[in-house]
Amino acid sequence: MSARSPLLLLLCSLFVFSPTLAQWLDAAGTAWYRHHLVWFAIIIFIYLAARKRDNHGV
Repeated sequence: MSARSPLLLLLCSLFVFSPTLAQWLDAAGTAWYRHHLVWFAIIIFIYLAARKRDNHGV
């Protein structure tokens, strides 16, 4: 259950902040890489959560 807690927190945070995030991504004159920053942050978060879980399993 401890490995799922950070992911559940991420999903709840995305649900709460999704309107603000959508406005930020769709703002006029945005940089082309803004969408990639969001996905990069999600990938790093999941990697760190999985790495922490693997270290405790050893």
